[in-house]
Amino acid sequence: MRHLLLGILLISVISGCTSLPPVPETQAPVRSWQENTQWLEQQTEWAIKGKIGIRQDQQVTSANLSWEQQYNDYRIFMSGPFGQGAVDIRGNEQGIVLKISGDETYYATSPEALLQDQLGWSLPLSNLDYWVKGLPAPTEPYIKTLDERNLLKTLEQNSWKIQYRSYHWDQTVPLPHKIILTQGQFLKVTLVVKEWSLNNQI
Repeated sequence: MRHLLLGILLISVISGCTSLPPVPETQAPVRSWQENTQWLEQQTEWAIKGKIGIRQDQQVTSANLSWEQQYNDYRIFMSGPFGQGAVDIRGNEQGIVLKISGDETYYATSPEALLQDQLGWSLPLSNLDYWVKGLPAPTEPYIKTLDERNLLKTLEQNSWKIQYRSYHWDQTVPLPHKIILTQGQFLKVTLVVKEWSLNNQI
């Protein structure tokens, strides 16, 4: 069960902001990949609310999530029907704090190391804040494909394959709505973002 918690956890940080409702795709202007990337990189304060599902081997679970990112500071809060109460992660470039309801609080300088030690998986939490916005992480090589609107369709990076199935549409650059991440044949994470909030809306 702890292993399932981490997968939920990592896809996934909480917020109080105004959400961006989807608009029809036909109303969204087409921009170049460079223009999209430049705008997305400027979104350093944001928050999402949604749901996470994870399948490992034949085990499947899901949870609600809130994720708040303010520059390098983040918080991920998970709750759902996985029988272990809430999962709370807070961190920045200096380190990470992990707390599970009814359990101890754990600290580390590396998010990947802490999650591996306490929950049994090593997943690239340091990259997820880029991937969830529809950006490759800047520190690793990657392979991408774009759709007809120059948004990410698929991304391969750091041993993960990411599929962007749908987007929310605003007047600037569309933001991911449904993302599927897989690693090998036995780990699949699905993220559905129901609400986006950006910089001055937080």
